[in-house]
Amino acid sequence: MTIDRLRSALADRYTLEREIGEGGMATVYLAHDLKHDRDVAIKVLRPELAAAVGAERFLVEIRTTANLRHPHILPLHDSGEVFVEQAEGREGPHSFLYYVMPLVEGESLRERLGRDRQLPIDEARQIAREVADALAHAHAKGVIHRDIKPENILLDGGHAVVADFGIARAMDATGSQALTQSGTSIGTPAYMSPEQATAASELDGRSDVYAVGCVLFEMLAGHPPFTGASAQQVIAAHVTTPAPSVTTVRGDVPRVLTDLIAACLAKSPDQRPDAASLAARLADSAQALPTSRMSGRTMALLATAAVLGVAGAIWWGIGRGSSSAPTVAEGAERIAVMPLSAVSDTSLSRLGQDLVVTLSTTLDGVGVLSTVDAATLLLNTRDAPSPLPLAQAREIATRLGAGSVLTGTLIGESGQVRASVALYPIGSDTAIAKASALAPVGDIAALTDSLTWQVLRQVWRRGEAPSPVLTGLTTQSFEALRTFLDGERHFYKLEVEAALQKYRRAFELDSNFVQAYLRYDFARSWNLQAVDETAHARLLLLAHKLPERERLWLEATGMTTPLPAQAAAWRALIQRYPDYPPILMSGVDDIIHSGPVYGISLAETVPILDRLAKLTPDNSDVWFHKAVVEEALGAQEQAVKSFRSGAALAGGVFSRVMTWQADLNQSMLDSTVKLPAEDGIALARAFGDLPIGNPTLAWSGLMGFSKLRLPERMAVVERARAEGIYSGEALTESYLGEGLLKTARGDWTGGLAALQRNESANTTVENRFSTARIATIGAWLGTVAPATAADAVQRAQAMPGAEELPRDRIELRWFDGLMAIVSNDEPKLREVISALGRESSPRALHVARSLNALWQVKQGVPSAADSVRAISDAAMRDGDFGFAAEMVNRLVIARALRAKGKPAEVERYLMWIDGALNAPRTFGPKFALGPTVMFERGMALEEAGDHAGAVRQLTGFLDAVDQPAPSQQPMIAEARRVVAGTKNGDVVPQPGLKP
Repeated sequence: MTIDRLRSALADRYTLEREIGEGGMATVYLAHDLKHDRDVAIKVLRPELAAAVGAERFLVEIRTTANLRHPHILPLHDSGEVFVEQAEGREGPHSFLYYVMPLVEGESLRERLGRDRQLPIDEARQIAREVADALAHAHAKGVIHRDIKPENILLDGGHAVVADFGIARAMDATGSQALTQSGTSIGTPAYMSPEQATAASELDGRSDVYAVGCVLFEMLAGHPPFTGASAQQVIAAHVTTPAPSVTTVRGDVPRVLTDLIAACLAKSPDQRPDAASLAARLADSAQALPTSRMSGRTMALLATAAVLGVAGAIWWGIGRGSSSAPTVAEGAERIAVMPLSAVSDTSLSRLGQDLVVTLSTTLDGVGVLSTVDAATLLLNTRDAPSPLPLAQAREIATRLGAGSVLTGTLIGESGQVRASVALYPIGSDTAIAKASALAPVGDIAALTDSLTWQVLRQVWRRGEAPSPVLTGLTTQSFEALRTFLDGERHFYKLEVEAALQKYRRAFELDSNFVQAYLRYDFARSWNLQAVDETAHARLLLLAHKLPERERLWLEATGMTTPLPAQAAAWRALIQRYPDYPPILMSGVDDIIHSGPVYGISLAETVPILDRLAKLTPDNSDVWFHKAVVEEALGAQEQAVKSFRSGAALAGGVFSRVMTWQADLNQSMLDSTVKLPAEDGIALARAFGDLPIGNPTLAWSGLMGFSKLRLPERMAVVERARAEGIYSGEALTESYLGEGLLKTARGDWTGGLAALQRNESANTTVENRFSTARIATIGAWLGTVAPATAADAVQRAQAMPGAEELPRDRIELRWFDGLMAIVSNDEPKLREVISALGRESSPRALHVARSLNALWQVKQGVPSAADSVRAISDAAMRDGDFGFAAEMVNRLVIARALRAKGKPAEVERYLMWIDGALNAPRTFGPKFALGPTVMFERGMALEEAGDHAGAVRQLTGFLDAVDQPAPSQQPMIAEARRVVAGTKNGDVVPQPGLKP
């Protein structure tokens, strides 16, 4: 059919101008509506499709879609049938079916993706939400689209509009047989649900939801989840292949969105949300997106806003203290809820603490109000008298940054309890508000709701008090709340296993208790345990019920961007919530463990840790992390105090850990103080009682974070083994600790022999690779014979599961590549680099580039060290690098900078050993390379004029390496010279060190 024939057939109503698009089912024309004087788009069905549908069926079914009225659905203006006297390729007159739509001035999502491939996260989320909202409306009317794809999503004025509902309903009514006969199928392979791909007889709206998941995946990743050389391959993948995670392509996508995509792409419709639920969850996720999920420009704006103190206004689009918000009494903007005092009945004391949690939750976030974190408040009042004097309550509230304090009493009345509270500004004895409530002792919800409403009505000075978020957002189960608070108390003491049991019991008692899921999830992560997928999924489902600061904390802990971006996001959150300890603690924790690896000094965490120590002085975890930082920065006197403070507060194994670490530091401060071996044995016994299978945790106390007193620690390991403290797998895993301690001391032969015994441990490949990892580093340093290292690599290659995970395969290639450099085998090196290229991941690319640059360094290429530095700078910025490969790079860079007379630039590349590295893939290189790094760092500091810093590093080197390998002897002599302050060439013997 030519446009001229169609133009003639429609001439009484529309003026056709030109063809503007063509698809598998229709041709689209630009036309002018003569009656309404407007431009429109007319879609004309292909003749064979029109014949299969039939005019009567088409016109009947399209009436339903014409009644869809929704801002994100492209409406139908008109439809009909026209007759053409003679169509091309056909004899006699023939009819054509058409429908008329508004002309959208914007572009399709397909055109946008063709231009920008990946969309900003928030824009992709908004488009998906608007599409889901449109589908929810259509599904409620009985209309399934069946062909959601970027071509059918138009972008008009910054919003999504779904097109082609007109064809969908008619096609659905026609039946698959007629369509098959016409050579037409409804749906596009890249976006077909499994049930649509298999031509299921019954489809519902969840088939469209699957397509939305595919489109959202493509907007974020730049391609659909399933691709292939043919439509048949793509369709087969939809049916049989598990959906990939978008994070394999784009690491900054927040977990809330990856989980939603995974739910949409479930193979079974029963496991997918409906369109209305999807739209709601996408809307909720908009408020939960942390800064690192946003575009780089938005992140920069947020970081700037945080510094200016207006981060909230940019993040949420509204300011909590904006001029449009109702005015509250002075001081009421931030409230510290104190435990209510039990009067005459001490059995009510626990209820007084419970109400701190529920009242703090219900008042927080109502309009301009905020409250001090309940857990922080309870920590600060743990030893306070009851009743609590108002003056002392004010002192605590002031320290926690509050402007007012809520205090009160509980009195038993004939089987019930009366709660009476008063809200006082910090600087006045005149109450802002008073409230009283009477309820059964177990009805904490009734007490909380009544008191909340009464307080809110009195603190508001202008306008009507907004509705509070009542206790359904915590729990209405008295027993669940009590159990949850027991878990909090255990966690403050780092009795983590006991805390986990209490948190789990709390959400078992109340399956909607979102805070219990949140703390359970966090505690497992703190304890280096795998995610409990069932509990985590429930947490995400309920996350929209969390108060704002807890929701943002949850989202931020799931960040997958490189650490510099994460650190920027945490800084903004800390600026926004400077008195909320979980955000402060999580923000510094990332830096304590990994910041130095990315060139971020631990010194950045000091003021935040000091703030935490004031906010939560009874939290042993704060003192633990504070001490780790102080030890790494050389403030050993303060580290001893902090470790002992933490040990006094902690229970179980972590009390032993901190006592031992305090002893280590004290013995370094005063050479006359002997390290108490019994403390180490007590710690070894405590670790021996832990569940087997976590060598990272089981050995961190003896050698994981600290670089101090290696010989004494080795003696503890040997004595513990001799006394039979370890057995079975624990005994096997103990050789990991022995191997790393011996290697760091310079006894590479003994260290590798111990590590080889650990290879049989029933643990991860990452752990069992330790021998090969250390041996290859030693071969490169010249402390291990190449043949010995080659044997270790061959054993690693033969381990079951060695090739299963990409990160393990990449590390195996690095072993081979570094050994090829050591043995000057260029053909082998090229083979390894080629194999890494087939991995197609940033980590593989990093390792390949590193190996190539190290080869050039060995060959004496003048610019090779600069290439290594460029690789390292990119790794610090972008993340996802091979750790051992990168730390070898850093040593090469440091030596090159020293040779160029730029020692001041070395620190950024060698501070990585300050990090509290806590996985075999990271703490293994720390022990193997650590002494050499301390030497190079110390020499660079000396050359840069920092003699005190140099002595600290070189003293640590000399203390560690008491059994130096021959290649380390010149380093020993040089370190002794600098520590003694002698001139170059003067060798000064040091007592207790082998010459």
